Amino acid sequence: MRSLAAVVGLFLCLGCARGNAIQKLDGDTYRVTCAELPLDRCLGETASNVCDKRAYFVARGISDVNPRGRSEAPDMATSSEAVIRCSPTQGWGEQAKELMAAAPAASPVPAPAPSPDKPRSVCAPGSTQACIGAGACSGGQACKADGSGYEPCDCGSPAPPTPPPASEG
Repeated sequence: MRSLAAVVGLFLCLGCARGNAIQKLDGDTYRVTCAELPLDRCLGETASNVCDKRAYFVARGISDVNPRGRSEAPDMATSSEAVIRCSPTQGWGEQAKELMAAAPAASPVPAPAPSPDKPRSVCAPGSTQACIGAGACSGGQACKADGSGYEPCDCGSPAPPTPPPASEG
């Protein structure tokens, strides 16, 4: 048992140098955190060693990827965390079926955010309709090329001013 504690201690120390952390929760259960590795690599590099090459059960785990830096070319920061339980023997045997039956049901993955929809057409591009413009003028307006709405009401050129009445004289 002392050699197992020494091995776990050694890997705890080595893991810390890479940004990995291992926390004993109870019995043969550990929380493994890797600051710079996706979950598969985190488990591959830490769980097998923590469990002294015995089988292990992943109770839960997450791999997180976050962009950082400039938005045009972000650097992707990857981190992961898992709670594992080491097998008391080399393998789980029949107990594996029990572990899988007791495992929580997978929670549904949230649906991706909907992409912005193309604006709905309000009118048929190029179509025209009558309108009432500024000063209650009667005019017309055409539908925009993308169908998103009508152009401003166009009442045409103002009527030429009426000539003044001819003076009698």
